[in-house]
Amino acid sequence: MSNSRTPFVDRFGPDAADVEFGGDAPSLLSQLAARGSVRKFRPDTVPYLTLRRLCALALCAPTKSDLQQRDIIIIDAPSLKSRIGALLADGPLGQKWLANVPNLLIFCGNNRRQRRIHTLRDRHFANDHLDAFFNAAVDAAIALSAFVIAAEAEGLGVCPISAVRIHSDALSELLKLPDHVFPVAGLAMGYPAEAPQLSMRLPLSVTVHHNTFI
Repeated sequence: MSNSRTPFVDRFGPDAADVEFGGDAPSLLSQLAARGSVRKFRPDTVPYLTLRRLCALALCAPTKSDLQQRDIIIIDAPSLKSRIGALLADGPLGQKWLANVPNLLIFCGNNRRQRRIHTLRDRHFANDHLDAFFNAAVDAAIALSAFVIAAEAEGLGVCPISAVRIHSDALSELLKLPDHVFPVAGLAMGYPAEAPQLSMRLPLSVTVHHNTFI
């Protein structure tokens, strides 16, 4: 994490100098500009009610067509968390630090509710193609992003875990996910044991486009 007066230049390089903000900017902007993922946590867990409050804040985020196609699973049963941690830590793509994270959540896309509403109203579900999956996945990602912002505002550290998708079948069984509900990302979180490092990003000139891509 950077305490620099030029966090955008530190992260994106000199072509981001024109978007630096002054010291009178809202604190949330400084938080976002200087944030970093945390992979080392203190052993104490975050209280369950705090996790529920953060989930509520995350689910206040925008959702496509107000369909609310996302769910969050808080994993705090020791045996279940241990089994999921072992899945994520082992194997050629495993990350050992995930074996013992103090708090673990799984963000899921949920296209099941929409389908059930169609069934209850005896309507044909005409959207049964990639868009159904895509909308639910994006909904889950939006909620994940909002959760990260809320958690970091409370002084917690987080690290999204894309590796859950490698083990989607095993996780679906462990978490008893019904059809059309699928894991999009995990989130390791807790009280940071050390300040996170600032991750570099591609220059804005590479990733921010004006009117057209080229």
